[in-house]
Amino acid sequence: MRFTSSTIPSRSLLVALLLLGAPPVLAKPTLSCGLTRPAMETSGSKLQFRITLDCSGKAPGSRPFPSQPEVLVGLTAYKPLPGNAKSTGTAGRKIITDDNTPSFDLPAQRVPLPKSGASRVVTFQANTKDLAGKTHWLFAAWPLSALQPCESKETYARSGCRRYGYVLVSPDRSDDGIEPLASYPGLVIDESTGNRKARWIVEKFR
Repeated sequence: MRFTSSTIPSRSLLVALLLLGAPPVLAKPTLSCGLTRPAMETSGSKLQFRITLDCSGKAPGSRPFPSQPEVLVGLTAYKPLPGNAKSTGTAGRKIITDDNTPSFDLPAQRVPLPKSGASRVVTFQANTKDLAGKTHWLFAAWPLSALQPCESKETYARSGCRRYGYVLVSPDRSDDGIEPLASYPGLVIDESTGNRKARWIVEKFR
C-alpha cells in the first residue's frame, strides 16, 4: 500500500519526527484524582464539612479524571437502617442501599479541577436541623454532565431533587445510574446476581 501525507499511520509519523529531530506532540496525560481528608466542625446551628480533591495521583482511591475545567463534588448525609447496613472492616463504615436509606443531599459544588500534583479543599455547609438523625457521610465527584433534571414532585424523589430540581447520576445510566469519577469512602459493585448492583460505603462523622 502506498502512503500519502494523509494516510501515514501515527506510529510512522512519530518515527519520522524523531529521525528529523523534531519533538513529537504527545497526548496530554490524564489527571489522576481522589477525594480524601474529610472533616466536620460545628458552629452554633451550622455544620461545616470539608473534603479535599487531591490530584497528586497519590490519594487513596485515585482514578483517571477527564480533561475538563470543572467537576461537580457532592455530599450526602445518611441515617443507615439496621436491616440495610452491612459493616465493613473499618470502624464506623457501613455498606448501604441508597434508594431506601434516609438521606439528605447538600447542594453540589462546581469545583475548578486542580492542576496535576495540586489539590483543592471543597466546603459544604448545612443547618443542624436538616441533618437531624443523619450520622454518616458520602462524598463523590462527578463530571458536569452528571447533573440531570428530575421530577421534584414525585413521591419518592430524593431530598436533593425536591430542594434543587436535579440529581447527580451517570448520564448513560450504564451502572444503575451511578458512575462517579471518585468517591469517599467508596462504592461497591455487586455482580453476584448477574445484574450490576451499586452500593455505597458510608462513614460515620458523628
